[in-house]
Amino acid sequence: MNQESEPSGLEMLRAAGATAYCDDRIAFIDNLNNLPHLGAVRIDLFFMLLCMRGSATVGFNDRTFDIAAGDLLICHPDVFIERTRRSADFDFRCICLSRELMEHLSVSGGVTTWDLFFFIDQSPVFSLRSDEVHTFSLYYDLILSRLTDRPRHFQRELTNALLQAFLYDFHDLLQRFVSTSTAKRSPAEKNFRAFINMLTSTYPKPRHVQDYADRLCVTPKYLSAICKRISGRPAADIIAYYVAQDVKYQLKKTDKCIKQICHELGFPNLSFFGRFTKKHFGKPPRRLRLSDD
Repeated sequence: MNQESEPSGLEMLRAAGATAYCDDRIAFIDNLNNLPHLGAVRIDLFFMLLCMRGSATVGFNDRTFDIAAGDLLICHPDVFIERTRRSADFDFRCICLSRELMEHLSVSGGVTTWDLFFFIDQSPVFSLRSDEVHTFSLYYDLILSRLTDRPRHFQRELTNALLQAFLYDFHDLLQRFVSTSTAKRSPAEKNFRAFINMLTSTYPKPRHVQDYADRLCVTPKYLSAICKRISGRPAADIIAYYVAQDVKYQLKKTDKCIKQICHELGFPNLSFFGRFTKKHFGKPPRRLRLSDD
């Protein structure tokens, strides 16, 4: 299906003059003043914002979270950030990493991919100790200085090494919050990681398990089994959850007509689209669009 791609959240933030540094792998955001004027911004990066002073309220994916000094807000890729409110003295550190960079620098051991993904999805705010705030700030300032200072012969390698050290410290920090088993990167875990990455990075998202199983060269039964074992949810439920997020965003955050959204998201007809929204939201598309939920 051919369609005009929408600007990424990174592109909009950069255009708004919100970044202290930005390339195709990493961004440091230092100015959120223009964010409320942009409406809902799709953040297609792994996003970490540490509140240093003051307080803020951040809305994303139709939920609202309050953060104060010492709180770390974490978002996985493919969320929509909106409705930000900040105190006059709000100060923060914010770093965004691409999916590809996170995969390249993936940390072995510690928190498993799904444990982390699911926990952040439900509880994205972490209250840090003073020493953890200090450590985060040290990495942030050092990495940013190496990216914005004079060019170096081994700039990329140096940045990767610093980011790798930061991620190990970050995963160690998460052990305080996420109760998990040790990640072992079994074939099932690797297939599950690939499935989640494929699902969250694809638009529009196929709605059938068979589509993802074919791309992973496994059977639908096997994919459903590993999803159930690792996440506690069958593959079809995980797919439906993310398709529903796209449906809700398109209905509530865009001016596209319902027929256009139905076609864009790959539903065969309006009747099928209506049954989907009633099943997942309890409302037909038009009522969902007008609701405050």
